Amino acid sequence: MGRWHRFSDSVESDPLPIGGTAKGTLAGTALTGQIAVGGSIQPGFVLGGGLLLHHVPSPSASDPTFGAIHLGQDLNFQPSTLLLIGPYVDYYIAPASGLHFQGSIGYGHLSLGEGRGSTNGIVFVPEQSGGGLAAMLGGGYDWWVSDAWSLGVLGQFTFGIGSGDDSTGLNWTHHVLVPSLLFSAAMN
Repeated sequence: MGRWHRFSDSVESDPLPIGGTAKGTLAGTALTGQIAVGGSIQPGFVLGGGLLLHHVPSPSASDPTFGAIHLGQDLNFQPSTLLLIGPYVDYYIAPASGLHFQGSIGYGHLSLGEGRGSTNGIVFVPEQSGGGLAAMLGGGYDWWVSDAWSLGVLGQFTFGIGSGDDSTGLNWTHHVLVPSLLFSAAMN
């Protein structure tokens, strides 16, 4: 589940031309996956690189506004994704226990699918994509199931800010915050 905040310099698209700053909160259940590879540089401190993906199959925006225009209807979007690629650190408070905290900062890429008004479909928001800075903070607990493997749970917050053009050439700026809960497997 995530909340995506979108801001824009201008919006002018068919079939309903609208202008000004677009504001709204997108929400939907995200499928989240993470792949990270690294090594311990000292006991309990892991440094590496990773890829974090959030895919929202059907996000919707409630109570959106464009400039002074209140749409009075929800917007339903096509599938959307947020990708974070960058270095990460993972610190185990006591390596033999399992409590750990992690963080990453790197390149983020957002692809927001086309949106349509929920009432009549006349309101249209073009597909958009862009890149910028993204970061992730998380914490979790691992249980050792063998000498080399652990299974655990992990809570994360991923934040991104970036800009890009939509399919009509208009520039958008996005602020994205995605909370997530993951199950993890690690080989040490």
